[in-house]
Amino acid sequence: TYGKGGGICAQCSPGTFGNATVGGAVTPAEACSACPPGRYAPAYGASACVPCVIGTFCEDGWVLHSDGALEAAPPSGGIPLPIPCPRGTYNPSPGGPSPESCLKCPAGTARHAVGGTTIDGCDACEPGTFAGAPGAANCTACAPSTYQPSPGAAACAPCPPGMFSNVSGALQCVQCPIGSFSAAGAGDDPMCDACPAGRYSDSTGATECKACPVGTVGIGRRATSVEEGCVPCANGTFSLAEAATACMACPTEVELDDEGEEIPPPDGCPPVDSAAAPLPRAALTALLLLCVCRLRS
Repeated sequence: TYGKGGGICAQCSPGTFGNATVGGAVTPAEACSACPPGRYAPAYGASACVPCVIGTFCEDGWVLHSDGALEAAPPSGGIPLPIPCPRGTYNPSPGGPSPESCLKCPAGTARHAVGGTTIDGCDACEPGTFAGAPGAANCTACAPSTYQPSPGAAACAPCPPGMFSNVSGALQCVQCPIGSFSAAGAGDDPMCDACPAGRYSDSTGATECKACPVGTVGIGRRATSVEEGCVPCANGTFSLAEAATACMACPTEVELDDEGEEIPPPDGCPPVDSAAAPLPRAALTALLLLCVCRLRS
């Protein structure tokens, strides 16, 4: 205590304790000392501070908000009460002198409440969720295109090729439906891609689409069979490549190679009347020279 005059002694305020070596003090500064870190004094007139209890720490200059978050604050000059360890942490030892006394829950676990006293109070994340870093207050749901079937996970796994997940918190991925596919390394796309024109998928879980055969042409996206997605080229047209999206018109004249040999028509095209074939380059040259000679003569 300290004397305020008029025969009245005032008590040291909470958070401080009486200095036993000083008698007849007239000011709080003479009579009272702030509790040291790790200890607190909850009542007026304390002659000593008591150790901080487990699940808390004692240090001036901190405040715990109602949402469980810890924030630095201006020092008050004493430690009247322990501060509960914030969410995502725990402290199994008494006398914690700072926020560092509160240990973080391991990755893959979380603690939503404040004042944790043991690591057992850190709950393992449920399947479909994860906690990627120590000290989590809550577990996070796996994002679409990922999944997690096990508890206590620090990360979610990407859906394997041929599978997808379009919801949050998935425990497993499902196979792509027919008419679609999901390639390896599809990234964060939560859906399977539709087979493009010229290709089809007739089974679930496809990692790629099958190509329409030569002589056919693709007619639309998301085809589920060769009959649905690939039709033969119409009369007078042809296709020499797989996965074609358009047929080409058959030649109407005989085509010759550089040696003057007739090139057979493409598969699926009717033969062309050779009488309508153009003269080879050598024949055209000879004919031109003959005409020139006759003109000169």
